[in-house]
Amino acid sequence: RFRALHPRRPLFRKGEARAMASCIPCLGRGRQNLVIITDPGPDPDDVKALLVAGVLHRHRTLHLSAVVANGGQQAMRRARLARCVLDKLGAYDVPVGVGSEGKEYKPQPHEYAIDGIDQVDSARLRSGQELLISTLRAAVSNSRLSW
Repeated sequence: RFRALHPRRPLFRKGEARAMASCIPCLGRGRQNLVIITDPGPDPDDVKALLVAGVLHRHRTLHLSAVVANGGQQAMRRARLARCVLDKLGAYDVPVGVGSEGKEYKPQPHEYAIDGIDQVDSARLRSGQELLISTLRAAVSNSRLSW
């Protein structure tokens, strides 16, 4: 699980965050790597972002390195939604992680109304924290993290 970013309880060990922050390619240097941390479901903007990123990934305009789904005390369900959307786009190679649970939220019926979501194999989903850390560690040197 992700821990909330808090100055007294850092997510990474001392010096590790700075080292990882140097691993995301800078804008303007060819095909960019992108990691999306999102909470798909309640608002359509998150799924729209996944759709755009998935299409750009398939067209090799950018490299969608990872997607981590969080929130609503339903991180697994949200990760399955992200995996289902990416599969429908043919972006089977994009890893999807289950992030933090967050605050409880009662989903509306339409939020997960997509054919195939119940067929998503949970074994295809990874720990969001492990996915994020491994993705950052595998990134090229002389890169920059921005958000």
